[in-house]
Amino acid sequence: MNKQTLLPFAVGALLSAVLVALVLRLLDNSSDEAPPAGAPRFVSQAELGIWEQIAEQNDAILHAATPPPRIDRMILPWEPTEAVILATELEYILEDPGLAPLYSEILAKILPHTEVICLFHRKDRRLIPQFVNLLEKDPRIGELTERLEFVPAEIGSPWIRDYGPLFGYDKSGKMVLFDTAYIDPRIQMSNLLNSRVHPDPDLAKKTEALMYADVENLRGSDISPSILAGHLQVNRSIPTVLTRPPLLLAGGDLQLLDSRTALVSQSTLEANGGRTDFVESLFKKYFGIQNVHYLAPFPGETIEHLDFVMQILGPDSILVAKPPEFDDREITSFKLLKREASQRMARNKAYLQKTFPKRKVISVPTPPPILPSEEQLLEDAFAEVLLHLAEETGVEGNEIIREKRNERGQSARVLNEAIALKIRADVPAARSLSNERDKKAIISHYLGEPYEELRRATTESLTHYRSYLNSLQIVLPNGKELILIPRYAPLPGEDPQAFERMEAETLAAYRQARPAAQLEWIDCSQIIDRMGAVHCMSMVLPRHRP
Repeated sequence: MNKQTLLPFAVGALLSAVLVALVLRLLDNSSDEAPPAGAPRFVSQAELGIWEQIAEQNDAILHAATPPPRIDRMILPWEPTEAVILATELEYILEDPGLAPLYSEILAKILPHTEVICLFHRKDRRLIPQFVNLLEKDPRIGELTERLEFVPAEIGSPWIRDYGPLFGYDKSGKMVLFDTAYIDPRIQMSNLLNSRVHPDPDLAKKTEALMYADVENLRGSDISPSILAGHLQVNRSIPTVLTRPPLLLAGGDLQLLDSRTALVSQSTLEANGGRTDFVESLFKKYFGIQNVHYLAPFPGETIEHLDFVMQILGPDSILVAKPPEFDDREITSFKLLKREASQRMARNKAYLQKTFPKRKVISVPTPPPILPSEEQLLEDAFAEVLLHLAEETGVEGNEIIREKRNERGQSARVLNEAIALKIRADVPAARSLSNERDKKAIISHYLGEPYEELRRATTESLTHYRSYLNSLQIVLPNGKELILIPRYAPLPGEDPQAFERMEAETLAAYRQARPAAQLEWIDCSQIIDRMGAVHCMSMVLPRHRP
């Protein structure tokens, strides 16, 4: 990934420039052919000037940095809660058979205790009754749906912690909503440049178009703090001040030890130009934070937020991740990942113990990252060979493997005949195209190295970590405390007893940190492949106590 960094206050201008240039490029490269299915519609040259003006005005209103507030202090996560805020992508929740039970489980644990504010995309308003009907069928929820409050927004992501506000008080007692920059220009620029070097120009053009739509989706999520500020002011009578620091900071990457001490990850430092003086001066001016500390996230191309490697639930203790336990299988990239994760987590723990000697630093186990199985590695390499042969034989990508029905009406996947004939001619020893031994022989022949060598040199483009620290803490009006902790079902081949042991260690760690809290598991197996869990998808609205 291209790791170039840009000053945060240039984020709005940079994205506007990139998006306009991208639209112009797509228009210049356009033809009379119909756009690919699913591609977004783009404005014409005549319309573009008007939309540029609107985008500039919106940037000034919705994205431009504001002066610092008259900050009194940040609100700490263990202060009393008024409600929980969830980003509910209703279309995805109702379509995905794994997501609806997850949201039902979360709401079944929260609604008996407090209200829930559901942000939803305006286009999905018609789906609210369907979602509510689904919840009412759950005997744990029933009429508790009356505690749901639906707020229209433009969300394009379930990860409210990334783009939602941070909370504090100003000196007049108003609640301050801090709207930090959400869209990381390093990642978006890298995606753009990577799409342009794709060997297939048509696919590159489509990828750019989809990336443009994705950025617009992110910008929709990015205005959520503005929507919440208006909603709280009008519908909950909470006096608010919204402020936008010129700082790129995801909410999941900020951990408060007290109202004057914060921890963020190395990635936040990098995203803001790598200058500790710059970052710390902004933290002091906007948040009233005097001391900023930096820790390492998990390694790899992955989620880089601190809420995967540590959690602070009170002023007396800090939960910190142990290195993940997994078999590197003698694959070089996995060995490097394992070694670097071990080094980073050890450094984090040592730093916390040295810097905060009066706090208990409590270790929490980390499940193995989700890495490709041996079957997946073999199938990925075989797919690479098939794509190469398709290009050589002139076969379209969607024709490589087709669904075919036999005389009994049963469906089977059949390899394209031209590709199958070429493989049999080039690798006559491979009599079957489906068994493991013959697939390895085919891969070795076409990729020029023994399969075992190729396997050892494989790399994982994304690393999916599972963390028990991505939890949500809710402090109820009566002073009781509820903590939702993510859990994960073992994958095929993983030892269930190992997960039972890790869960027991995790509960013991949470009980040591918060002895009186009610601890509840939330199975996040269905959403962790999107690189987030309970803490990422929720946040608490503090009870207003100026």
